[in-house]
Amino acid sequence: MAAGMIAGAVLFGLSWLPVKTDVQRVVLNPRTLNLPTDLIALLEGRELIVDAPTWLWQGGQSEIRLRTNLGSQTEALNLILEANLAINGGNSLPIGELAMPIQGTDWKELRWQISDDEMESGAVSGTMWVHATFVRPAEQQKARTALLAKPLDIPVRSMIPGLALGPQRWIGVGLFLVAGCSRLALGRRRARLD
Repeated sequence: MAAGMIAGAVLFGLSWLPVKTDVQRVVLNPRTLNLPTDLIALLEGRELIVDAPTWLWQGGQSEIRLRTNLGSQTEALNLILEANLAINGGNSLPIGELAMPIQGTDWKELRWQISDDEMESGAVSGTMWVHATFVRPAEQQKARTALLAKPLDIPVRSMIPGLALGPQRWIGVGLFLVAGCSRLALGRRRARLD
């Protein structure tokens, strides 16, 4: 009975542990892109940082973040960061391309919630696409360039194979309660016999 209580508590407790995040920094090298000199200077040495979970609970969800220190300090040029997270074997919210106007040099951030499709353990895979659109309002010119195509492969884990996170938690709670009630009932029975 004590073993059942311990197993239930462990199963429930482990399901709430935070998932480790992998942080990958990409320093932009715009000299490889076919861009005008002023745009190359704007991108040079800037970073894109992708924070993604190292794994995902089956039936659970986690967050992927894209952070950047890209910035535009001139009114003659507008910079728009566009990112899309294409996922296989799971779901991501929001769906489609996110666009964020970039002004100033502060850090900016885009976020997605990801989850597996709850069918079976395996992996959530896909690609994060990041583009920059440069707009010169005075000249009515627009240039779009790809900055990053980051492949993602996030393993999906389960403590009880084939069972999603929510039911695993309930099994842990149920196991703990049944073992605890059995222990109390046995203790009362022993007290009556004495």
